[in-house]
Order: sequence, then structure tokens, then C-alpha cells
Amino acid sequence: MRTSTAGAGALAGTTLLARAGVLTGVLGLSSAAASGVAGAIEGAALPLPFTSPLRQPPVITDADISLVAREADVQLLPGQPTKMWTFDGTWPGPTIRRPSGQQTTVRVTNDLPAEVGDITVHHHGGHQAAEHDGGPVQDPVLPGATRTYVYELMEDGEGERAATQWYHDHSHFRTGRNNWFGLQGMFIIDDDVEAALGLPDGDQDLVLMCTNRDVDEQNQLLDRFTAPDREEATALDAAPVGGTGRYPLSGDETASLGPMFLVNGVLQPFADVQARRYRLRLMNAANWQVYNFSLSGPNGTVPMVQIAAEAGLLPVAVERDDILLGPAERAEVIVDFTGMEGQRLVLASGPGSASAQGAVPFYNGPTPAEFVEFRVGPVDPDHPDTSSVIDHGQALRELPHWAAGLAAQPDRVWVFGVGVDEAGRAAWTINGRAFDHDRVDARPELGASETWLLANTTQQTHFIHIHDVDWVVLQRNGDPAPVHEQGLKETFRIDPGEVVLVGSTFTDHLGPYMMHCHMLEHEDHGMMNTWEVVEPGQGDRPAGLGSVAEALAADMATAESLSVAQAVIGAARNGRPAPMSLLNRLNVGRGVVTDIPSQAALYCDLNDLR
Repeated sequence: MRTSTAGAGALAGTTLLARAGVLTGVLGLSSAAASGVAGAIEGAALPLPFTSPLRQPPVITDADISLVAREADVQLLPGQPTKMWTFDGTWPGPTIRRPSGQQTTVRVTNDLPAEVGDITVHHHGGHQAAEHDGGPVQDPVLPGATRTYVYELMEDGEGERAATQWYHDHSHFRTGRNNWFGLQGMFIIDDDVEAALGLPDGDQDLVLMCTNRDVDEQNQLLDRFTAPDREEATALDAAPVGGTGRYPLSGDETASLGPMFLVNGVLQPFADVQARRYRLRLMNAANWQVYNFSLSGPNGTVPMVQIAAEAGLLPVAVERDDILLGPAERAEVIVDFTGMEGQRLVLASGPGSASAQGAVPFYNGPTPAEFVEFRVGPVDPDHPDTSSVIDHGQALRELPHWAAGLAAQPDRVWVFGVGVDEAGRAAWTINGRAFDHDRVDARPELGASETWLLANTTQQTHFIHIHDVDWVVLQRNGDPAPVHEQGLKETFRIDPGEVVLVGSTFTDHLGPYMMHCHMLEHEDHGMMNTWEVVEPGQGDRPAGLGSVAEALAADMATAESLSVAQAVIGAARNGRPAPMSLLNRLNVGRGVVTDIPSQAALYCDLNDLR
């Protein structure tokens, strides 16, 4: 394998096969197991890094859109093309770009091979009626069928805020598999507020959908989602939605690991840019891996000015040297290449600053990777840079009116842990229970505001995505959220032992929505639940939760739960991970699996992947 060497200051000397070392550090896998994962592409014909040009996905701006999910040949590597499951034959699928407030219909036809089964399409980050949200059991698109999704692009009587969103398959227990094989694309909303800022646009507005894959010697994606002793996919897909067993085709957490790092479907591309300001829309589209992005050149790290998170503009711009994004998180940044003509800079993922690691260490930390090389050329004299300068601290957009009225005490508590499902199988859990599509765990009322406490009692980081509405991060471990988290968000990093307080208002739509970890193997193995917006007067908001610690203990059954909960919070606030012994004690009251002999037990369904 060739060695990938970037410009000074970037990650250098990293061979693809050396990813085995990364896997042992990130997952705690044995060296032999990690070598097996990282060595799968040993025979593939890999090009030198930064020899293929960056592509921008095709863009659709129509109000009426038709997408066909079909198998297609995609040129990931030189030589034999890779068969992927795509929208309209490309990976990523076409970028849908629409003005705020203008209704958009998307007709999706499932023309994939019959053995793939039914699919759904979730407009991730959108505020749409429940029946059009694309949840795992919401009217899936059967093989050969067509289903229409309607997106009003309205929220609380106004057009949705401009944002970098996306769409992807959300199939029942098969989300990880179907995203791995290519059912993903971007969805961008524009509005007048954002346009008035004078941000870089046109060719200076770049989508960077970053992810990873792994292939065999024939350049075909490795399928680690189907164990040899499982039921056949065709038998599962002939059964009701979700199949006859639990967690069909969902794989374990090694399923979506891979040492090939791609941007918009291109392996380590280069991008020719001019010595002017650019807007980069960073997107982590990986199933499981975490990236900590930084930009480096011959003179060291180049600062990025973050202007937006996944739900749109921040209240103020913030200069950052690195930006940690978990699966499904997005960040928009302005990079000023002025004065850098002739330089080459590399966007890479690395450990970064201590602050990027969160309050405590965690197992699934950032993956070292090089994504794209920017080659800076002169500015076109016929098209000078007329974009506005965006400085650190510059005001961008106020939070919506409802944000000021959010309570500082939680109305509900959601504890993300590990346990068993109703069949006795190991599972990731929310409040001690694995996902059941027939169960509704909360009923907030239309028009009401609620504050939710998200707590992580495992020794892995989770990235929790909440459908339907955008949220404000009120606290992280009892402290105010950092500046880059003070805008609207819908996906939240929660490190081991951490507690994150978020608040929102439920507007416009009744019906069921999802909350889940967007590390897709966690979602597919149970860390997901359903909550439903109901009419005023029909809700079930608990009354009288007191302190954060009391809220964390609300779902526990043992007398010692409160003291254990306080110890978990205390550990997080002191920058220490809560020890497994403490987390096990916290789980005892819920009757879940305790004293798991090793972290490996958390990476698979014990019954399916023995």
C-alpha cells in the first residue's frame, strides 16, 4: 500500500493498512480482529491520494422531484466499478436545494433488487408532518413501489431557517446497511436572512460529505452486515416490516469501519480553489466513525470561522482550529484562502485540541484521516471576491422567540445505556429498554415547550438525533453550552457519564417521531425510541422533577439510584469517565445486563454474532 503524505502541518505518513492501529485504539478490538478489518482492501488498486478531482453532487432545484432508488455502478476506485444502492444512480444522491417556505414533493421509487427489501427516506433535519418524516415503520417504500413525501419547509408559521440538511434511508433495523451501500444525499434550504449576509456562493459554496468505506479485491463494498448463521435476507424481507428476528442485517460496530476516506464519493480528492473566501459545508455521513476536522498548510493550522451547525446559522460566528463532528452532524465554515496562492492545504481528521475531546475521554474518539487537498490558485480577475468578511464574534442570527422561555429544569430524562431487549438479547437501550415500534415513550403536547435531559451511562460516546423540531443546548454537565453549541441543533454528542440539557417547542405537527443514536449500529441494535406529539390536554409530561440528579434517577427503581446518578454527574464535571462499576450499579435498578466481561460484548448482538 502506498503512503499518503500531505502538506506540512497535516497528517502525514499514514498508510491505509496502519488503520489497524486506529481500530485497536478506537474500539478496543484485538490486534488480530483490527488487522482483519483494515486489511480487507489489501489487494485493491488504490490511487495515490489527492489525484482525483473533487466532485459536487448534481443539484435539483425543482418543486416536484422524482428519485429512483436503484443499484448502479459507481467509480470509487480505478478499474472495476463498485455496485452501490443509489438515488438516481449516483453516490451521494443528488443534492436537493430549495427556497425556505416553498412546498417540495419528492416521489421515491424503490427499484432496488428485491432482496434489499423495503426502504424509507428520512429528510434529516427537516420539520415535516409525521407521515412524511420517513421513520422506520412509516409507510415504507416496498420493492417496485413509489411513495411521495411532502415537505412544506415551514416551521411555526414561518419558512424553515436556511440549513444544510440531508436525506437518507431509515429502514427498520437496516439503516446502517442501507446507508453503507449508498442511500444518502444532501438537502439544502436557502432563505433571505442568510442571503443578506453576503456569504460566498456559487462555485465558492462547497458541499463536503465525508465518510469511509471498505472494499474487497474486486472493488466491491464489504458486507459485514449479514452473519453466516442468520436468516436469509429474502426470508426476512418477505416477513412484516423488520423481519421475523431482532436486528436483521444490522451488523456489529465493525461493519461500517473502513480505511478508505471519501468526500462526495471520491477517495481523497483534490479541489482547485482561488485565493478568496469559501463556504465549506462539512458533513459527517459515516455510520459510526467520528471525525475532528482541521485545515493545515505549510504555515500550520488555518483557522475556520464556523457560521452554522446542523440546524442553521449560529447566533455569533466563532473561530475554531478544529471541529469535532459525529455521525449526522454538520458544520458550515468560512475559510479565507486570500494570500495563500500556490499553497496546498489538507482538510484532515485528527485528535485535535483537548477541548474537542469533550469533558471526558471516550472509546470511539476521532479517526485519523486525510479527506481533501485544496490547491490555491489566483483569483479570476473578471470575478473578484465580493463576499462579506465574517469575523469571530460577529452576530449572525438570533435564536427563535421560544428559546428564551425554556425551563432550566428537565421535564423528561432519557438515559442511554446498555441492556437487553424483550427476547433477552444484548441491546443498546434508552431508559433501559430497546426499541419497539409498537411502544410510545413520551407524549409532549402540540404548542408546548419541554426541556429534556440526555444522560450517557455507557463507556462510549453517543450522538443523539431527535426528529421533527430543532433544539437549544441549555447546559452541558451543568455548565453553559460552548459558543459553537449555542445555535439550533438536532444531533448531540454525549460522552461517557455526561448529561446534556436541551429544550424545544413542538409546533405544527401531530404524530409519532423518533429519537435515536445516529451511530447507526447503535440505532439498529436498539438505541431508538418513539415519542408522539399529541393534542393539548392529552400529554403525559411528568410533574415536579427537581434537580438534574433527581431527574436522572427518575427512571431507576433502587434506593441507591440517586446517589449513583450524582456520582456519574460528578465524575463528568471533574473531567473523568464514570467507571464501568458505577455504570453497572446505575443499570441494576433497571434489570439490564451488568458486569459485561468486555467492551466487545457491546459491539454486537450476542445472539446473532456468536
